[in-house]
Amino acid sequence: MTRPRLILHIGSQKTGSTAIQSALDNHPESLAASGLRFSRAGRKHIAHQRLYQAILSGRPRPAFLELRRELKAHPDATLILSCEMFLAPGIAPVFARFLGPDLCARTQVIAYLRRQDHFLEALYKQHLKNGRVTGTIQSYLKGRIDRLLYSPTLAQYDAAFGHKNLCVIPYERADFPDANGVADFAARIGWQDVPPEALGSGEVNASLSLPYCHALGARADLPAPTRRALIRALIADPTGHSTANNDVLSDRPRADILRLLARENTLIRDRWCPDRTALFAPMTPATTPPLPESALPEAIADAAAHIALLLEKIEPPPKPPARPLSS
Repeated sequence: MTRPRLILHIGSQKTGSTAIQSALDNHPESLAASGLRFSRAGRKHIAHQRLYQAILSGRPRPAFLELRRELKAHPDATLILSCEMFLAPGIAPVFARFLGPDLCARTQVIAYLRRQDHFLEALYKQHLKNGRVTGTIQSYLKGRIDRLLYSPTLAQYDAAFGHKNLCVIPYERADFPDANGVADFAARIGWQDVPPEALGSGEVNASLSLPYCHALGARADLPAPTRRALIRALIADPTGHSTANNDVLSDRPRADILRLLARENTLIRDRWCPDRTALFAPMTPATTPPLPESALPEAIADAAAHIALLLEKIEPPPKPPARPLSS
């Protein structure tokens, strides 16, 4: 395709989005040298969460007007929008409505897809540590199988932006330059001479282990700044006990999920990734099985005790100033 006017990076979760967004946010001059700009319109911190929230609220017009003003102010730059929550049903038609056919035809959409068993674990642990769920992953999966179907959302982006403008990439780091997700994204958007510090490791964020997600989810009393500081401290824990990936599903339910979604993944491969033998690399047996359910309560108690110790070292956020009494 010719050089796009807009690039939409739409996720999915646990595909190195934070690393990509941090690289874009921290190196505006390097981006500009390649004719690229990390759009400020609709952005909150390093992701375009404000634009996503505006779409969800049903009042997206002001955010899209802000985007159009930025496009007009930078006529020679390709603007980049990035939010992993864009990979959801109903988002693409809103983009199509407010961008219009001419701009949609000049937009490149980039979607990295996590293998669904890993994607399910990431969602479950995210909701668990935020206190939104409390049960097992088996109960969590009930009624949520549609969340593991990428093809309906990809079809909406295909219809909105055109088949040739949708780039679907299975998140298989072995396929990336130097196994680095940031380097792969940079190559796809034409970002040249990327600073080495922007590449980092290219890995996804470290994930709290299952017991720590349970323990953190029980602390609804923590203010948001304290919670963020606590998570940073847990991830930096030199023992490594507080973080783990792929520690929820055992091999059998993992294989069952992939078997259930085999037709879905073949459809995606045939339509958007025809050069691949299979959409994702095959599952390999776990080297370390998940914690037995019988051992989980004790592990959660240990995690809660560790969290309590760390909280003693974290300064509480300042209290907001008291409002003056009205006369």
